[in-house]
Amino acid sequence: MDPRDERCPSGRVLALITSISFVGDNGIEAPSASDTELCGAVVEGQKVLLLPGRAWHRRTWCRRSASAPRAPAGAAARAAARRWRALRGPPPAAGDTSIDHKKSDDRTLVDQILEPQDVVRFGVFLYTVGCICAAGLYAVSTLKLEHLALIYFGGLSSSFLYTGGIGFKYVALGDVVILITFGPLAVMFAHAVQVGYLSLSPLLYAVPLALSTEAILHSNNTRDMESDRQAGIVTLAILIGPTFSYILYTVLLFLPYLIFCVLATRYTISMALPLLTIPMAFSLERQFRCQNFHKIPQRTAKLNLLLGLFYVCGITLAPAGALPKL
Repeated sequence: MDPRDERCPSGRVLALITSISFVGDNGIEAPSASDTELCGAVVEGQKVLLLPGRAWHRRTWCRRSASAPRAPAGAAARAAARRWRALRGPPPAAGDTSIDHKKSDDRTLVDQILEPQDVVRFGVFLYTVGCICAAGLYAVSTLKLEHLALIYFGGLSSSFLYTGGIGFKYVALGDVVILITFGPLAVMFAHAVQVGYLSLSPLLYAVPLALSTEAILHSNNTRDMESDRQAGIVTLAILIGPTFSYILYTVLLFLPYLIFCVLATRYTISMALPLLTIPMAFSLERQFRCQNFHKIPQRTAKLNLLLGLFYVCGITLAPAGALPKL
């Protein structure tokens, strides 16, 4: 934007500074009076949030002479918003699903580590590599092609439709997709490729880790309830509210331990190894109950990792034939 542009006070502009910064979702902040004018809006080192719900904004500062009149703070914010809409178009619609913010766990786009087009290219590359690997598995496995294709492309489609296309995440179906894809579907695919046939029995062993994985997503969605609601996103946490979100998180957290107790007492004591992580689970439950969501998705993911490692060790150490249908 040129300093002589009509959007800046004619004859009063000394310099033009444009910058990009990351902000939260709290709407328009009331700026304070100063010697700096934002195309007619008075600010002083304050961030003017022009697009509520967006994680970024553009600040265009037009510095003027001290003799120029100052506008009231409220008028400044409204003027900034009007000029921003003229430059960048209308605010995001309620169903806009391209929103990241400061609290996002994945900082790739928020911190501009990669541009959106780079993320798209990398995604296409990974999908291509996955298809090549699936073809290689078909070459070495005795599993029927139609069975392999059914499970593989089912998982592939789920991973894409989670945020792309229909966007299951944004219509309260993301929890279902994660629960199926990162649990039974992945275990069934690995088992079928190795033994050469489909079987439902391995799905029982996928339940504990599937519940733990869902706890990660649910804790993240509960933490982001307000920002998701402002962006027009509908998640299970928003539908059931804070109280039932806490109950659901507790069930997802502790139900795997109940399953391990049953396996340890009825089949082999080695299945008690995952119980070593239960102090972490109680710590997470207390943190969630106090609505202290800082780092809780990361801590839940760490619990999931340790739970999985001890789970694998328990199965490996079990005597042959001790566990049912294994």
